Amino acid sequence: MRTQEMQEMHRMQRTPKLPELNRLQRPLGALLFGALALISGCSVVTTSDISSSVNLPEAYSEGQSAAADSGTDNSGANTDIRSWWTRWEDPELNRLVASALEANPDLNIARSRIREADAMAAMADADLNPAAEFALGGNTGKMSATSPSPMFGKKIRGNPRSITGSLSASWEIDLFGKKKSESDMYAYRALSARDMANAARIAVAASVARTYFETVAAGEELELLRESIASLSEMKRYVKGRFDAGQATSYDLEHITNEITKKEAFLQLLEAKRKNYVRALAVLTGKTPQDFTDNFPRELKTADRAPAPPQGVYPADLLQNRPDLLAKSNEIKALAAQVASATADLYPRLSLSFIWDSGTIHISNDFDNVKTWAGLLGLDLSVPIFTRGRIRANIDLADAKLKTALIEYDKKLLESLAEVDNSYSLAKGYSDRETALLKALNEARHLCVTTKKMFELDASDYDRVIDARLNEISLKNELLAAKLDYHRSLTDLYRSLGGGWDPGAAAEESGQGVSKPEAGR
Repeated sequence: MRTQEMQEMHRMQRTPKLPELNRLQRPLGALLFGALALISGCSVVTTSDISSSVNLPEAYSEGQSAAADSGTDNSGANTDIRSWWTRWEDPELNRLVASALEANPDLNIARSRIREADAMAAMADADLNPAAEFALGGNTGKMSATSPSPMFGKKIRGNPRSITGSLSASWEIDLFGKKKSESDMYAYRALSARDMANAARIAVAASVARTYFETVAAGEELELLRESIASLSEMKRYVKGRFDAGQATSYDLEHITNEITKKEAFLQLLEAKRKNYVRALAVLTGKTPQDFTDNFPRELKTADRAPAPPQGVYPADLLQNRPDLLAKSNEIKALAAQVASATADLYPRLSLSFIWDSGTIHISNDFDNVKTWAGLLGLDLSVPIFTRGRIRANIDLADAKLKTALIEYDKKLLESLAEVDNSYSLAKGYSDRETALLKALNEARHLCVTTKKMFELDASDYDRVIDARLNEISLKNELLAAKLDYHRSLTDLYRSLGGGWDPGAAAEESGQGVSKPEAGR
């Protein structure tokens, strides 16, 4: 891959040196050098403004609030987001993400597209250089001919044979950078393919984490539902006893029976939902769903064990950490190179060609072998004179595509900035709700102990004991939903910040640094 210095070189025009001509080619050589001198004086470079119009803020407003609430010093702590899922300290989650990053089908597709883009870039690079071809051929057969010349007699018979060889070479001199611009275009698209693969890596890691959290939460919800059914069943026995004693109506008994039936019906649906999550994890990790082993825990980490939101990250970091933005940046550079290529069609094109041909022909024993050779050097100069506006229209089309891509980049950047602050805000909101629900759950547990003691002292009915227990289970469900929302919002936050890959390692692999879009050809 090109370095930044090599990328700058694509703005420079180069005039290739011509091969030395022999005496028989001096007139053609004079014409050739004259044409080069004339055309090189007209050489131009086209420049497109590909800078972003978005002014980046100095910091995230919600990120600062999260830092203040958590008491975290954002001067450098908690800034490494490359392997953010390890902060949950969950071996099963770490195993799943590692497996997905190795065998996920979408990542395999992205890797294959990198190879496609590299091949296209290699083809474009090859077109910059001269091409040569060597051909060797021969034939044999029988012949019989009548000659009117008495010198040869009237009949000519023989077994004609011929062997020929030829060498041809051609080179279109890239005076105005058309081919170099096309080479740059494919090189930038190869870089964009790598960026898209990194973006897919981020998406896969986030999908695995979210699906894993949803799977575990569904398991915990199942346990809470079974606990609720058990409490309702206990209340049903109590109501049945009161009904038999004439202290409750049939309505009371039927009502509690109906509540149990509804809970049991939801139990089956929730079990099916959890199995769907498990199968989704199998696909994400590239495994066959039917053979995927389910040994996941049945409890989400609570607020005191879940990681805090990351601090010490800034809006400017998005330009290096978000590979989807990097991909769009490289696509913009590719389109700028395409504008330069289209503009070069306005100017003359110069091509060199050379053909050398040699062979031996044998007809019969009455004739000597005929030996031939020929060498030709050609110069082709083409100048567009009247194209009915086709070239200008092609330039306008390329320029319009470039401007559209710039607008799309700015839109994507604005959306990315909003995503980060939205995720910070939601993570804080769900964390606050979790804290409040934990307080309410502790109060409900205290109420359960109180009502049970009152029942034991004959100061309360047993249905209050069951009601207090059901209220506790309901709060547990609400707390579970808040925990799941917090885990998902935190996952979205890491994804929106561009966590899940190593920009430094990716830049080293591609052979260039990553930076904000800058002016190109």
